[in-house]
Amino acid sequence: MIGPGMTSRAKQITALLAILLVLFLPKQVDCGYPGGECARPASGRRMCRAYDVEPIGLFLLEWVAGRDLGFAYSRGETCQ
Repeated sequence: MIGPGMTSRAKQITALLAILLVLFLPKQVDCGYPGGECARPASGRRMCRAYDVEPIGLFLLEWVAGRDLGFAYSRGETCQ
């Protein structure tokens, strides 16, 4: 908690660390990047999609660039 004894510099550093922490939180992204197309048919009536779990900051960069930047915490495939 920010107390009354914190200097303005300490508040700035705390805010910067909080923003950086949020940018490293994981987010699941279908098809590797926002707007990607990767659905494929599987056995029966199921459709499978690849996904990446990547940092929110990287997700935002991929969204702006419109392509996969190649880094993910993990990768996998889900079928529904």
